[in-house]
Amino acid sequence: MISLAAIPARLAFHIVGKMNQSVDSIMPAFLATMRSVVGDDGVKTTADDLTYYSHDLFFWDGHIEPVAIIRLSAREHVPAIVRTAIAHDMAIYIRGGGMSYTNGYGPTTAHSIVLDLSGLNRIIEVDPINRFITVEAGCTWAQVIE
Repeated sequence: MISLAAIPARLAFHIVGKMNQSVDSIMPAFLATMRSVVGDDGVKTTADDLTYYSHDLFFWDGHIEPVAIIRLSAREHVPAIVRTAIAHDMAIYIRGGGMSYTNGYGPTTAHSIVLDLSGLNRIIEVDPINRFITVEAGCTWAQVIE
């Protein structure tokens, strides 16, 4: 954390202004870039979606909503999403196939996106002899059991 006491007032004002920059002022460019990467259906911004994706199975109190949910359908989209998020100072929280029990993907800052990997849900390999399975990050236990 930056201590503003040691920074000249004019510079401190600029830093605080940058830290408090309105999400609305960056959203059109950010969302347009995200839509160009994952398509219109891959970008969710409705109040219901933001609320749902900001919670975990047992953690419904004190949640912080992200500015958008970005749903992948191809892993090749990841570099462009990460570059765009970095360029807009967005934190990225990763969500696999669904809710977890650990509050592991719940945003802790409002200036963030949830990267929804549920579209990456293929079972790559099942090896019953060596007793292992290789799946993509969005695969669910229900898919594995089937």
